[in-house]
Amino acid sequence: MSETLQRCALLFVVLLIAFGCGGKGEGVSAYTGLGLSRDRVLVVRDESQSVDLQVQLARGEQSGTVVNLSVTGLPDGVTATITPATMTLTDTNVHTARLTVTASRTVNTGHLSVVVHRVSGGADHAKTIDLQVADFAVYVDVDSTSVTVHPNGTEDVDVVLTRRGNSNGTVEMTLAGDVPDGVSWSLDPARVQIDADHTREHVRLRFEGAADQTTNGKETCRARALKGINHNDSDGIDVSFQAE
Repeated sequence: MSETLQRCALLFVVLLIAFGCGGKGEGVSAYTGLGLSRDRVLVVRDESQSVDLQVQLARGEQSGTVVNLSVTGLPDGVTATITPATMTLTDTNVHTARLTVTASRTVNTGHLSVVVHRVSGGADHAKTIDLQVADFAVYVDVDSTSVTVHPNGTEDVDVVLTRRGNSNGTVEMTLAGDVPDGVSWSLDPARVQIDADHTREHVRLRFEGAADQTTNGKETCRARALKGINHNDSDGIDVSFQAE
């Protein structure tokens, strides 16, 4: 192949990569021009939670299209704001607006559907968010998501419970998932009070290795805070047993 043909072929490949492999923001529909960062939201009484709305030109729209964003389906005691609520789209990029949902201290709990509307011209495109209003929830965080346990050894993970909204009550601590053979675990304390005076509490999660275990293994578990039928989990913790 001549040098000129080689250059032309290379240019064709570059153009193909540049224009043929571009992607829209995850969750954005080319038809509606609307996407959500998540379609399920848990909000506790006296708390706010946010969802990113992804907006771009929809099929058939031109540069300069004005888009208005709004929300319907909110019950009494729940409010929502969208910032910005109006966009003028002049390019094909994905733009972001922030939907913030706030539940009052007295709102009824339960599941409901909240509808986000994207209106441009006479077209109204909508997406639904599954909103759960709860009377209790906590954030469960851990200081390590990977530990290695040896025979006769111990490894500790700090579990931090942070109060959400107006939550009040006692949670039972447990472990969800599995640990390798030869590893036992304990949580101290096993019961934790969460209220206005106890907004951030620490729990020690300890893993212990058996002396007679000779087989290596690895499993994933999560620290779990239970209150009635409600539970909140930490990120996954990879627990490995390393026989010596």
